[in-house]
Amino acid sequence: MGYEDFLLAVDYGLLEYIPQLYRNSERKMNHKYIIPDKRSATETIRQNISKTTNQAKDIKNMKRRKRKTRNKEPF
Repeated sequence: MGYEDFLLAVDYGLLEYIPQLYRNSERKMNHKYIIPDKRSATETIRQNISKTTNQAKDIKNMKRRKRKTRNKEPF
């Protein structure tokens, strides 16, 4: 819920809608970061997922490299 929603609530006189906005804004302020809208939240989640999958791939590749070097016979 953004600032535009707040302005619409004021324009239409939805006074019971405004405390809900305040409650949500307080909850967001207590959080470590503020999520402005749903789209950016999904983007950050996707970025976090891609980071973890890339880390997993890197770990797998490191293990494979170790295995290859261990199995080589010294000349």
